[in-house]
Amino acid sequence: MAEMGRPFHHRSSGPFSVIYGYCLAGIAAQEQLDLPAAEASFRHAMDLATQTEGELGYGTRLAAALLGDLLDEQGHLADADRLLDRSHTLGPEGGLVDFMLATYGTGARLKHVLGQSDAAKARLDEGAELAQRLGLPRLATRLANDESERV
Repeated sequence: MAEMGRPFHHRSSGPFSVIYGYCLAGIAAQEQLDLPAAEASFRHAMDLATQTEGELGYGTRLAAALLGDLLDEQGHLADADRLLDRSHTLGPEGGLVDFMLATYGTGARLKHVLGQSDAAKARLDEGAELAQRLGLPRLATRLANDESERV
């Protein structure tokens, strides 16, 4: 699937569309369980975004959500937490629901694992409010499941 998107990457202009494209290619690779390709795509998006937008650019924060989610799965908790905190500043402009699942779902779970219960609860509550306001049932369900596992 990621190969299908390459021609579109090459015709895109401006850095953001390319950054977003690498994020989407990484999501596709992750869904296919090609974790090395997913990580490479997310890191490439992150590097390009940081070079063109700086540490707090929109694309940087989107890529941070996805890379943070993947690093959490790999057990790199400190790096994942740092990246997910960066992505948390996106709020309702958090891109596709896949980015929000990482920011709010994985971010809350990681805060809980790190013993930051108040931060975990706040992240879940913010994400649930966004899911309700924006009509995102996938996000709402993920967060409700994550919260019920902690009870």
